[in-house]
Amino acid sequence: MDEHWHPTDGPAFRAVELVMEGNCASQIAKAIYDSDNSTALNRVKQLLKHATKQRMVKIRPPVKEDLQIQLAERFPGPSQFHVVNNDHHAYVQTPEPDEAFRSDAVCRKAAEVLARRIHGLLMDEKRDPSAPIIVANAGGLTVSRVVHFLDEQKHLPVLSEPSRITFISLNSAAMPADYNRSANVLAVRMAQIYGGDHMALSLIWPVKEKKEYEHAVRHIDLLLCGAGAEDGLLFQWLEDYANITLPTGAVGDICLIPITAQGDPVPLEKQAPKRVREVLNPHPTYPDLQTLASRDGIIFVAVGSPLNERRPDLTKQPPQKHPKLAVTRAILEHTLARTCILGTTLARDLLEATKPSTPPSPKG
Repeated sequence: MDEHWHPTDGPAFRAVELVMEGNCASQIAKAIYDSDNSTALNRVKQLLKHATKQRMVKIRPPVKEDLQIQLAERFPGPSQFHVVNNDHHAYVQTPEPDEAFRSDAVCRKAAEVLARRIHGLLMDEKRDPSAPIIVANAGGLTVSRVVHFLDEQKHLPVLSEPSRITFISLNSAAMPADYNRSANVLAVRMAQIYGGDHMALSLIWPVKEKKEYEHAVRHIDLLLCGAGAEDGLLFQWLEDYANITLPTGAVGDICLIPITAQGDPVPLEKQAPKRVREVLNPHPTYPDLQTLASRDGIIFVAVGSPLNERRPDLTKQPPQKHPKLAVTRAILEHTLARTCILGTTLARDLLEATKPSTPPSPKG
């Protein structure tokens, strides 16, 4: 076979057709290359990657409509739920890739929802065409995985101007060896995907840029975020590196704002708020977050760490709960987000945790 081979559109399209007809990799290799040796199989793999990159095919995770309906009925609304059916296993003999697959299925769906919302903003004829579209992100592992899938889900309207979009970072939280998950990096990456502008939080703040950033934060159109659990990265980070211990009433955080089980912000003690502002620069404020949520401007993606997305031991008593259950329930019951993307494990835990109590049967 040709040593200088590279994937092209024609064979890639044919490979996709053969997949849709139910053929396996070996059958596709034989059909296109008349061989199923390792070289031919590798070429099939590259063809399918090329087809995905060229948007010949889009992967859409399956959803559980029954759980979506039940959640919408259970929580105050109007709320929109996207429950990804990630019960299935990707690799039954290798748990870690399997769990990563389950989490990524949720994040891929979130990328689809985000791309659709951005498309809607670009198509909105009621908007002032000279006004920028502000898309914000709060950073973190979940958001980074959503952005990873965003390029393949992007869909730009004909004659649209994606340069109108400004992608902004909402905090400066980062670790030296994990900087790719920072809101700054993700704002830049989204701007690259769409050809828009970006504004990241920087140590250098010229007066003009600072005013533009403050204006953008007050006029966010769409905010993408996950949530931290009570034993999550934010709480550990604050305690280990900022010498801040959060009150026991906090069940997690949204956009680096610690909240209680009732969805209220947890006040930090003494000099802690000043240190948080200096080190993390969290935005927006809690009232601004509420206002943005009231007009459905927040896309909330609820994903546990990959190894927690499926319970490893269903027989354990008491049954294990999803690590994001408490904070997700607080966010939804207090309507801090109206669009929520989650997996089946968390969806079922939410329904179980909010199940109406059964009235005692009358004594006969």
